[in-house]
Amino acid sequence: MASVAFNHVTKKFGDTSVLNGLDLEVADGEFLVLLGPSGCGKTTALRMVAGLESPTTGTVAIGGSVVNDVAPQHRDVAMVFQNYALYPHLSVAKNIEFPLRQRDISADIRAQKVRDVAQMLGLAELLDRKPRQLSGGQRQRVALARAIVREPVCFLMDEPLSNLDATLRARTRSEIVRLQHELATTTIFVTHDQVEAMTMGDRIAVLNAGDLQQVGTPTELFENPANAFVAGFIGNPGMSLLSANASQGQLAIGGTQTPFSASGLNGAVTIGVRIDGVELSSSGIAAICDGVEVLGAEVHVLAHLGDDQIIVRQGASAPRPKIGEQIFIQLTTEPLYFDAVTGLRVSQ
Repeated sequence: MASVAFNHVTKKFGDTSVLNGLDLEVADGEFLVLLGPSGCGKTTALRMVAGLESPTTGTVAIGGSVVNDVAPQHRDVAMVFQNYALYPHLSVAKNIEFPLRQRDISADIRAQKVRDVAQMLGLAELLDRKPRQLSGGQRQRVALARAIVREPVCFLMDEPLSNLDATLRARTRSEIVRLQHELATTTIFVTHDQVEAMTMGDRIAVLNAGDLQQVGTPTELFENPANAFVAGFIGNPGMSLLSANASQGQLAIGGTQTPFSASGLNGAVTIGVRIDGVELSSSGIAAICDGVEVLGAEVHVLAHLGDDQIIVRQGASAPRPKIGEQIFIQLTTEPLYFDAVTGLRVSQ
């Protein structure tokens, strides 16, 4: 096991900048999630730890040693890919055993290690099958087993759950967290799914357009987002972001004055509102209904105010507005405030 550190890491492909001075430390034994939209640089960062990409500038260190010039096979890391990357002509046992065959390990010890990890992941009855005879979830467990059997200092996981259905994805999430807790192996997990990030990571590093936005525990990011991007990206659903104007302790939103204090702010601001901080009302901020999502016991009303979108929770038995209908919204808690230009959090 070992820590991982990115020190002022940049990465360019031609004139395109993918990472912009990434500074990030992953503690020994930590489960860190790299979270962000497609193209934000998270997979590139992971591949630099694996040695599959090289930094343009800066250094990557594993266990305190810079590995920029160390070949991938000598970094003692194991990578789990989105597409499983199993050998179709080999059995499950041979797929799991494959990394051990690259080392000077006796056949008896290899066989025992394969049996142990197969038992851990519920694959003991599948060792003689070929990948084509397995379900997607079983194939993903084989890929995990192949990584675990190596006993690396770091696991690198690149969106390993994206090909699974929703039910299996939730089950596999808990399996990975349990295994990481038992093995206490440093793990970097890449995903664009904030639910995966919130439910799996000890900490989350949020990236956008090559820039590190914020690092913290799931609770820290949810309750204290550093900027509007993190606020809108974290949470299910994310925070609604609305244009507003603060003046004399009042907020003007969509032409409607609200009784909430703007805490001394003046001028254009962006306010952030969680779904539990807003409700439908008979009067208040006017919006237009865009649709209704029925989620069992919960109903979400989607609406817009000009170019801004907002999601409001509604009781399951309440009358549902129709698409295009005008509705009214009341804020029920103090919103968060962000600079309208930079998106940075401002004091309340």
